[in-house]
Order: sequence, then structure tokens, then C-alpha cells
Amino acid sequence: MSWLGLILSLAAVLGTGVPRAPCAPGDNYCFRLEPSARVFGAEGRARLIRPAGTPFTVDVDRDGRHRYTVQFELEGLPSPQELGPYSHYVAWVVDPTLDRLRRLAVVDNGVSRTGEIARNKYMLWVSAESDSATTVRTGPLVFRGLSPSSRMEAHGFIGMSAFQPPEPSAEDGWTAPPMVAGVRMMPGMEKTRPSVAPYRLESESEVPATRGRTVSLAHGDTLRLSAGPVSRQVGGATIAGYAFNGQIPGPLIRVDRGSEIVVVVDNHTPEPTSVHWHGLRLENAFDGVPGLTQDPIAPGRSFTYRLRFPDAGLYWYHPHHREDIWQDAGLFGSIRVDADWLPRVDSEHNLVLDDLLLRGEEPVPYGREAANFALMGRFGNVLLTNDEIRWDVAASSGDRIRLFLTNVSNTRTFNWSVDGHALEVVATDVGPFPEPVWTESVVIAPAERYVVDLTVKAPGHYPVTNRVQAIDHGRGRFFSQIDTLGFLRVGAPKGLTPGLPPPPPTEPDAPGHLPARFLETLPELTLDLMLRTEGLPAITEQMMLRDQSFFNPVEWSGTMPH
Repeated sequence: MSWLGLILSLAAVLGTGVPRAPCAPGDNYCFRLEPSARVFGAEGRARLIRPAGTPFTVDVDRDGRHRYTVQFELEGLPSPQELGPYSHYVAWVVDPTLDRLRRLAVVDNGVSRTGEIARNKYMLWVSAESDSATTVRTGPLVFRGLSPSSRMEAHGFIGMSAFQPPEPSAEDGWTAPPMVAGVRMMPGMEKTRPSVAPYRLESESEVPATRGRTVSLAHGDTLRLSAGPVSRQVGGATIAGYAFNGQIPGPLIRVDRGSEIVVVVDNHTPEPTSVHWHGLRLENAFDGVPGLTQDPIAPGRSFTYRLRFPDAGLYWYHPHHREDIWQDAGLFGSIRVDADWLPRVDSEHNLVLDDLLLRGEEPVPYGREAANFALMGRFGNVLLTNDEIRWDVAASSGDRIRLFLTNVSNTRTFNWSVDGHALEVVATDVGPFPEPVWTESVVIAPAERYVVDLTVKAPGHYPVTNRVQAIDHGRGRFFSQIDTLGFLRVGAPKGLTPGLPPPPPTEPDAPGHLPARFLETLPELTLDLMLRTEGLPAITEQMMLRDQSFFNPVEWSGTMPH
């Protein structure tokens, strides 16, 4: 570059109106673009922005790759003509292996937003080009940058021997959880043990749990829920379980909006318990939080809850005392509050998503005195829908079906989809959307609920899947995980029948609907949560220190070292 070009570049940097806020070290959504020698003095940043319109906290494609719009913030670039026979600057995305180069957009000094990208690790380039519409890079690079996820590399384990724990006792009662296939246990971690005693569920019941049945209740009705032991079939294994009224999931409670009912809970488990009515607006005394709103229900005792339902929607109930054990054991169920809040469909299905952590045919022990999976939660290795490893549903071509989804797992976020079908998300935890949102998969975190419609396509068998991008933390790599949860089995169209009436018009702020103003404004308060840990084994602390280069927005799978 000539001295004149250098002076012009510096002048452009000083004169630009683009904010010069740098990217914070370790930022997962902002990274520096390094200038080449041709544009000495120029500065560049790329910010990753969640695309507009997604109904979820994160936006991913059907395979679980995080999707972002890229905002380029460039300062101090000279005119392309000063670099040669070029007329424009063009942004590109490319894999770290230099494969799959794709043009993003024309960019320049200032702020430029490009199309969406959905890749695990990638590089961003900016080049000078003679043709603004080119799809092949031929001009010189002026900026390049590595995605934040590219900071995640294989760990070096030399020196970890100084932190090796002693060999555990063979009589401590613990069995280590199995690792995900293809992911190795980090050296020394296999010797660590929880600081609490193991707790194994026991049940003398030989009565198998049944699937949840619907209980429709009118205003003033009383329902009795009995929490007690059952025999639970998970694939080919028979394990101890606990259920409400012998059902897993528990009874689906259906009530009309505005009604009030009484629920008497009998505790026939060996430990104290309570029931929390997740998402309901109700009197604090009946919220089901032991030590805060009520005393725990002792074994053999009962508690009476008085519930009211001011809002239409999908809710659920579960223990709020050592739920890491008793919810995992099968104590959970759904609540539907009806108020003609959604248009008619051909059929409806209530789906409860869950997972269990088994080693062989036995659950991995829980912690007796405290939860033993407190940092990352207890990822299961057997995925369940309505307590079955395969959920199948039959439909006819052209049917419109509605799915009420609830995630009751301990820590797993699902990326749920039906092959070959677009999904219409019509409602969430707090009510219907003013307008449905089309998506290719449903990202549903623990305790969340979504209501999804789909129109069934041509006859055939369509897998229902959970597709995610898991991380091998030791090797610093992403890899695809696909779990088949069941099948949508589609038959020939039904005979000619009168069509369904069109959905009635709805006002965005009508009772029972999510107010539009909640979607159009920023939150008034932001809550930052911090976690402080104490008493971790030295080798675990070292592993965590080595694993801070990149934090995936969602930990999709149980691949952390156990």
C-alpha cells in the first residue's frame, strides 16, 4: 500500500461513525476480523445475531446447527479500486478445511448484515472483487476471522497426572455412567466418585405402570392423586418406578379456563414429597415448594391443593422435593386448560419427552444426601416419549394434527422434528402466539411446553427424531447425534368429508393469548445468574479450566467427562 493509501485508510478509521466497541475476550457472539497487510489500519468485527422470527431462545436447523445472521462492522477500508481492478468488497463463509466456500453479501465500511449461516466451525473472509455478484472468490483477502467455536480444540493431558485421584474403593457402591459412543473418558475422571452415598430406587410392586389417561374435571370437582410404586418397562429392561395413580405419565388433567378444583395428593413413596403445578397462576400456599410454601408431605400422609386456572394453555405437575430422583422415577403429568384458544384439527396428541440414565438394565444411582449431577444435570442415554422408547402415531394423508409437547427431562434440550414435515408452532408456555411461526424443528428445554400443528403429507413412514450437534470436549470437535423417537405412519387419505371450518379470527391481546406487546418490546429487567462451586476434585477443576475456550449456547448431549 502506498503512503497515500495508508493516510486515506487512517482517515477513514477516524472519520467513520461505526461504534468502535471491541469484542470482549471469550465472547461467543462477537469476534475480531484480522486485516491483511493490504488494508493496514483497518478494523473489523463480526457479530452473530439470532435471526428474527424464531419462537425459541436459540435458532438451529433441523440437524441442530446453530443459525445466525452475521453483522459485519468494518472501519478504515480504502476504496476497492485502490487495491487493483476491483469494485466491491464481498463477505464469505468457509469451513476451516477451506471447503464449502459460500458467498454471503457485499459489505463495506459501516454496518452490513448478511444472510444466515448454520455451521459448527467456520471462517469469515472479506475479499476485494471485480464482480459484486460473483460466487467464486478470485480477489485478495482483506479480512479474515475464525468463529468463536473454532477456539475449541483438543485438550492436552500432559501434566494431568499430578491431579490424579486415588483408586476408589470397590465397595463404595457407585457405578460410573457410560460415556457416549465414540467419546473417551478424560484421563483420571474414571476414578472420581461423588461425595454422597449412592441411592437406588427400590419398589416391591410388580404392577406395571400404564400410560396416562385423560381426566376431565368440572368446576368444583376433586381429584385424588396417589404417588406410589410401580414396575416400569423401558425397552427390554424392568426397573423400579413411581407414578401418579399407577400411570406414567400421570393423568392428563383437562379443565376449562376459569374453573377451580381440589387435588388431594397421597404420598405412598418412601420419602417426603410435594407437587408443584408448573406454570399455573395460583395461591402461593398451593405452589408445592417444601420449606417455602408448605411442609413436605411425609410418607403415608396427604396434602390438599386448591387450584384455579385463569389462563388457557399447557402446564404440568411434578414433585418439588428431590425431583432429581422422584420426577426421574416417573412422577409427572400434564395439564390442559381449554378455552377455544386454538382452531380445530383432525386429531390431538399429548407428548411428554424424557430421558433416563441406565448402565445396562439398571439406572445409574442417584445421590442419597444430595443430587450427584449438580453441575451439568443428569443426561439420560435412553430417550423416551410418553415413557416409551418408540412413539408411533397413525394418520391419514392430508390430516391436520396437533401435538402438545412437554419436556420433563432433568437437563436435556431436545431438537424435535418430523422428517419431511414443516411444523407450525402455535403456542408456548404462556399461551398462543398472535401469529403461528413455521419452523423445521422444535427446540424445547427442560420444563418448557410448545403446541405444534402439522399437516400430514403423502402416505409413508416418517421418522420422529431428535437431531443435535454434540461436543467431544476432549477432542474439541462437534459430531452429529440422531435419535429416532418414533414414527408418523401415514395412510391413504380419508373418504370425502366436509372440510374443517376456518379458524376464527383472534385478537392478539384476547384473554388466553400471548399479548403482542410482550413480543415487541425488550424486557424491563435482565437477571444474571452466577454459579460458585466448592469441594470439586482437583482433576475436575483442571478439566473445567481447560474447557473454557468456548461455551456452546446449548449443551445438547451428555458428553461432559463423568
